[in-house]
Amino acid sequence: DGGFLPWREYWSDVPPAPPEWRRAAPSGGARALSWRAGTGAAGPAYGDTLTAGGQGEIQVLHPESGARLLTRRLPRAGGERGRPLSEVREVAAGARWVTVARDDQAVYFWRAGARTPDREYRWGGSVRALSVAEVEGQGVALAADGDRVWVWSWQGGTHLDTRLQEVRTADVRQLAALTLGGRIFVLTAGAERVELFEVDRTRNGIDGLRACRTAPGVTLAAPAMAAAAFPLSSRQGFLAVADGTAVYLWRCEAGSGPEPVVTEVAAYPSDARGLAFGRYGDELLLAGYEEVAVRIWSAGRPGREATLALDAPRDGAMAFDPGGQGLLAVADGPYIRVVDVMPALEAGYGIQRRPSNERPVLALAGVPDGPPLLCRAWHDRIRVSRPRQGDPAALAATELAHDGHTVTAVAAVRAADGWTVAAAAGRTVRLWRLDDSLALITHLDIPLGGDAGQPARALSLVTGPDADTLRLSVADGRRLVRHQVPADVSSAGIAVREIRADRGFCGIDTRVLRDGTHWMAADLSDQLRVWTEVARGVEQRVLLPAGPSCLALGELYDAEDDA
Repeated sequence: DGGFLPWREYWSDVPPAPPEWRRAAPSGGARALSWRAGTGAAGPAYGDTLTAGGQGEIQVLHPESGARLLTRRLPRAGGERGRPLSEVREVAAGARWVTVARDDQAVYFWRAGARTPDREYRWGGSVRALSVAEVEGQGVALAADGDRVWVWSWQGGTHLDTRLQEVRTADVRQLAALTLGGRIFVLTAGAERVELFEVDRTRNGIDGLRACRTAPGVTLAAPAMAAAAFPLSSRQGFLAVADGTAVYLWRCEAGSGPEPVVTEVAAYPSDARGLAFGRYGDELLLAGYEEVAVRIWSAGRPGREATLALDAPRDGAMAFDPGGQGLLAVADGPYIRVVDVMPALEAGYGIQRRPSNERPVLALAGVPDGPPLLCRAWHDRIRVSRPRQGDPAALAATELAHDGHTVTAVAAVRAADGWTVAAAAGRTVRLWRLDDSLALITHLDIPLGGDAGQPARALSLVTGPDADTLRLSVADGRRLVRHQVPADVSSAGIAVREIRADRGFCGIDTRVLRDGTHWMAADLSDQLRVWTEVARGVEQRVLLPAGPSCLALGELYDAEDDA
């Protein structure tokens, strides 16, 4: 009784958000995440743990409850909490559990449940990347600073005795270690080159890196920003590199020969600056941490992807669960979000994103019975559909193309037992004639002429008084261009006298009233004007100072008058 027009959602092209839960991140937010598989026994050193690197500390959390199991801290100097930890890596479990982390100045090692670092290495360089691996009880850690790669090793056990095995001069910005059976391969990526190395193992232990003759065979468009690796079996794994323009994915197979076989699987356009591998059963997943979102791809299945929007990005801090459940932990502001990504992939959640310079363009055309016609512009295409309440978000739509130009205005109307859709892009207005099933019958173009750099801002399409014609109006700079077109769009019709103003048209709406009169309203930035057609041409009826953000023309009448 106190409301007006009880609005309720009829349909949306946004699928339901995937299930997720949130846990508090360390103070200042999580800068790095690691999700480690445990042995199944009780205690923080044995069960699955989610580890978050923050400002001078690492918190080891229970993945489901978020309970804090252990806090590791950097040595404090002068009461300061230490620098933000940018990466955290873990290997093994139980007594052999080793945690390795880095800030921008040093690499730190902890064994099992230690609260302070057992080892600390700093050399005056700026540490950019970190990776760890373990094979047959031997652990390896690698770090890169852009000029050198540092390799440490240790023998698994209760005592952590790390040894610096090699310092290799190389342009390496990012790296990732891949364990296949008894071999460890290392993918390195610099300003342009991507290379593959193998950790050289002898009977006495680790003996540095050996360059593989096999190369991924790609030249990066920009310096590498992230690298990741994931073993599928003892003989096959995957490697990935992101350079800020694309994410490259390779399959790496270790056979009986000395050299691995590397095959390119995919290249995804993306500005990702962080990468993480995971899986759901046998399905391989790859997540890319983009500027304000996380993009998730199903490796080897083109088109199967999803995007999760972020509120406060944390520079690539994310990790998949190690059990193959398709759960992704991602740092977002003061929280760690754990998202079930499979429903998102099934629905293609959030993959429709517009460039920052493209505004949404919509049109809705009603009909006395049945669902309305909905037109949605995306880039140079218009998606046309007639959704009913309860229809799925991925409802199929007819796509109308406008030849490469971004659509800036769209309108539609029911006419001649079908539909007509008009869209402005560049200096052309295109009209499409559709039948009741939304199948395309014909289309034609109406050029606007003039400056090619000035697209039309708005347009309107209505049925004329005689129902055999359509009235098209286009807001084009300081003029309102008008055309009278046959209802079946058999020709471009005739141009009608245009309306000129002393300032630019920002928005328009037109309407043919029940008495057959034709009215036009225009938003002129700081004015609202209304015209009507009369026998001698066009007459201005309203001039008001106003700054509308949108406008619409309607008609008020008494139904009893029709009697």
